[in-house]
Amino acid sequence: KNNRVIIPPKYDAICDMFYLSKFAVVSLDGYYGFVGRDGKEVGKIIYDEVLPFKNGHAAVRRDGYWTFLNENGHEVAKPVYDNVRNFDSFKIAFVIRNGKVGALSEKGEVIPAKYDVCRYLVPGKVIMFVDSKNLIGLYFVATKKFVKPRYKEIFDFVDGQANATTVK
Repeated sequence: KNNRVIIPPKYDAICDMFYLSKFAVVSLDGYYGFVGRDGKEVGKIIYDEVLPFKNGHAAVRRDGYWTFLNENGHEVAKPVYDNVRNFDSFKIAFVIRNGKVGALSEKGEVIPAKYDVCRYLVPGKVIMFVDSKNLIGLYFVATKKFVKPRYKEIFDFVDGQANATTVK
């Protein structure tokens, strides 16, 4: 509009993602990263693959493994995951490592990727996970309370409570 350079012409390619987020994807010497609307790099240009930012985080792959980058350019966790799902509006991302599922928050891993099932029981509030013995554990998003797998069955939550059957 005013003929000024926003992103310097030092990159091999630029994918304008500003319509999706505050960042553009750039490549340099075969690696990818992000540049903000101010032209500054967000983190390092070291990734083999990047996905657009969603809910404040971008999935990034380095050396064959995935993690997430926050808008300040910091990795949320070490890149150890085989696959990831984007952060949702509740600031939780589900991750897969060695065929097992877990979850990350903006601060890092909240449910280790060692469960057969990991999904919301109550969206944004309670995550359930199932271990190899088919026992169910819970993670309460707001309080960050982690309950180890010990339930055989958990029924629907009503007014913040649920009936459950434990294994003796």
